Amino acid sequence: MFNRPKANFNASRLSHIFLWVFLPFTGAYFLTAFFSQVNSMLAPYLFHDVTMTAAELGWTTAIYLLVFALAQFPLGALLDHYGSRKVQSILFLIAAIGITVFSLSDTPLGLLIGRGLIGIGMSSGLMSGFKAMRSWLPKERIPIANASLIAAGTLGAVFSTVPVEFALQFMSWRTCFLLMVIPILVTSAWIFFVVPEPIEPNKIEITFKQQILDSKAIYVSPYFWRIAPLIAFAFGSNMAIVGLWAGPWFSDVAKLEPSNIALHLLATTVASIIGIILWGIITDQLTVRFKQPITKIIGIGAVLYILVQILLVLGVSPGGYFLWIAFGFMSRYTTLSYAAMSQYFHDRYAGRATTALNMLFFMTAFATQLGMGMIIDLWPKDGAGHYSAQGYYAAFAAMIALQVVGFIWFCVFRRSKLKI
Repeated sequence: MFNRPKANFNASRLSHIFLWVFLPFTGAYFLTAFFSQVNSMLAPYLFHDVTMTAAELGWTTAIYLLVFALAQFPLGALLDHYGSRKVQSILFLIAAIGITVFSLSDTPLGLLIGRGLIGIGMSSGLMSGFKAMRSWLPKERIPIANASLIAAGTLGAVFSTVPVEFALQFMSWRTCFLLMVIPILVTSAWIFFVVPEPIEPNKIEITFKQQILDSKAIYVSPYFWRIAPLIAFAFGSNMAIVGLWAGPWFSDVAKLEPSNIALHLLATTVASIIGIILWGIITDQLTVRFKQPITKIIGIGAVLYILVQILLVLGVSPGGYFLWIAFGFMSRYTTLSYAAMSQYFHDRYAGRATTALNMLFFMTAFATQLGMGMIIDLWPKDGAGHYSAQGYYAAFAAMIALQVVGFIWFCVFRRSKLKI
């Protein structure tokens, strides 16, 4: 065991935190990112193996986002009360059950139940890591630590594409999926038996019920509501686009071949990973060395991200690598909001503050993913079965409009001087 560092933060203590805290929780988020996107790769196999409509497949995919979002409210209190180690290891056991149910199901309902259990089990994959970083690191180092955790863990999304497709050449999707139970159980055990509990001498014991009631302090915080709308709209539209609508955009608007679509999606994903790291480094330098508030950096990121999206809607190189790389890179300013919450709220509220934000994010992502589809569907398909480019432009423009509203709110809303 080792105490949470307050002062004399040295390289030796940092290496201990990296080995015994950072790596296990990065592994958890890696698996979370993997399961968040793997359904897009499995979709053709699911259609072939299980009789279902496109709507049923859509719900099977979207239920993950919905359940994931709803789980965030109790999750915050659980993290603050029981700690990251216990919560994450137990929830991964639920994920293992969900994976098993999903792998063995022959009906859309079975797939839906399995996917829902996976969503519950994966709901703390990122938040538990954030809570752990908040417990062990000085607050000024949280932005770079969170960015590193997200960047490393997001590689799981990359592994859900080409490596899965390669594996499916040698085994069924059911076998491939069922084998993923192994790393889930290994990571659960790794976290439970290896990660130390932070020692907090001045910690005040509060009942779980009281922590749920205390969550009101977060939801009435002006600081929370200054940031939340802007980031929720940006995060939600980004997940809707990258997670679903970017591929059809490349096909229907940019007229790219499937091989080029895969390369564009890969480039966008890699750019987003680089963006996570660089936004974290930039913020670390500006906040630690130049004492700039993290909210100012968030505002700059919002402007840059909106500008890139405007260029896409204006039809400037709809299939160009540069613009989509910029899209992936700039979108990751949104990850700074987690650090902002961790820095602003007291340790007692840290888990609930980040999960409250995450719940709003994923509810928005669920709504925007469905909403963009409804807008695109307002324009008829052409003879080749492609949706109209105008539908995509309208859907993207609607997402920009929401972010502009969020940015105006962010600029005019006065943050509270009260720190909880």
